[in-house]
Amino acid sequence: MITNGINSGNEDYDETIHLFSGSLDPKFVARRKEKLIPSLLVSLVLSLHGLVSGYALGYTAPVETSIVHSETNPDGIMTMPIFTIFSSFFNIGAAVGALSTVFLSDLIGRKDTLIISLGTWSLGFLMLGVYPNQWLLIAGRIITGVALGMSTSVAPMYMGEIATAKYRGMLGTLFQLMITIGILLAYVVGTPFAKVSYGYLWVGQVGLGISLVSLVLLVFQHRSPVWLVYKGREEEAMLALRVLRGKTASIQNDMSNAANLAASKTEKYDYSIIFTKPIFMPFLLSAMLMAFQQLSGINAVIFYSTDILKEAVPEVQPELIPLPPALVQVIVTFAASFFVDRLGRKIMLLIASFGMCASSITIGTYFILVDKVYTNCTSVHTNNDIACHVLSPIVVIAVCCFLGFFSVAWGPIPWVFASEILNVKLKNVTIAIVTLCSWMSSFVVTMGFPPFVNLVHEYGGFYTFAAINIIGIIFILFFLKETKGKTLEQLQNLYS
Repeated sequence: MITNGINSGNEDYDETIHLFSGSLDPKFVARRKEKLIPSLLVSLVLSLHGLVSGYALGYTAPVETSIVHSETNPDGIMTMPIFTIFSSFFNIGAAVGALSTVFLSDLIGRKDTLIISLGTWSLGFLMLGVYPNQWLLIAGRIITGVALGMSTSVAPMYMGEIATAKYRGMLGTLFQLMITIGILLAYVVGTPFAKVSYGYLWVGQVGLGISLVSLVLLVFQHRSPVWLVYKGREEEAMLALRVLRGKTASIQNDMSNAANLAASKTEKYDYSIIFTKPIFMPFLLSAMLMAFQQLSGINAVIFYSTDILKEAVPEVQPELIPLPPALVQVIVTFAASFFVDRLGRKIMLLIASFGMCASSITIGTYFILVDKVYTNCTSVHTNNDIACHVLSPIVVIAVCCFLGFFSVAWGPIPWVFASEILNVKLKNVTIAIVTLCSWMSSFVVTMGFPPFVNLVHEYGGFYTFAAINIIGIIFILFFLKETKGKTLEQLQNLYS
């Protein structure tokens, strides 16, 4: 039996928590509703990891012009092949960072692991912003990748553990929302420096500033109640829950759930239990969701969106082209946060998959028609050609729709789903491997898509993505179970 000992004698505060046998008067509990605002504020601080992650993901697009050596930029310090390595090795760093959290998140806790990740972010951005040396920049890019892997492994898990069942989906989408805002911020910050000598150093310095501010704010946050109970620090867990739920809310169920989860984690077992159904099924499904997320075509659409929009809207400055797609992602992800706990994860993934499939087919067909008109896919817009006037707005709409459908579901939900259903016994291991799957899939697509396009042409590439989205629809229909509104304890038994 644990007694909170806060303002004893006051009905709103005096609560005895019976973790295993006792209970509170149901009428008393009913009057004591949890508040959204406290957990929302803490989630906002944690989601700053998403902001830094998004800024790092969007970093390379605006700095390419100033960092790559060319006739118009003699101060550039990288050739295009080196810049490709600079961009893609970020994913390798992310894979390493994800693996580093396997033991850290349980050993020192979610909060301290994220503090280390923000320190790593700061070091990486410092290297990106201090001196124009290509090897220093490559090292800095890899280090920011390590930080990305740590942040994307632990922050969603941390947010899932502090959220109530009612608001877990909405709070979980905050992380992806902040990623999209971070990408947009990188474009906004980087655009003025696109044609400035060594402008990429200023973009790196802004990233350093964001990392340091996030670090200061995180220091003042409470630790995960689930981790605190796991470590036998029940009084600290209760204090954290008081802050997260509001002083007048009942925390009995939260403490009971945390105790049950902690008891599962402290059981003696070896790692072979990862192949038992209650652990392996959630792990496999989460890993496949991450793979579908990257194989859906998002990187290819982003890669081609700039060229497509340049040709479709030639009067707009090239440096401003990436801003509208990034803004679309922010707006749609924000809207999705209000529906993920109403419609459910499964329905939203299905809607998004159908939309992305249709958009991929449209983009692929566009490339076929353009080939028939020109034979050169880079020459799309001609003021005198009626066909191009018809094709240009259609493909722009298709690109924006694809980005919108991805952002509404496939961007946030795989991370929310993984944080919800991965079995607590090996969650530190499985979530790290799931994150590894995500970033390795991203690396494969980033490096493999250009030669794949050379083999099957652009239209073949986008028709392939359409087929993958159809497979994703079948996967969602027959294998995924809905998780909205369930407690952490109920989620642990979902695939038992």
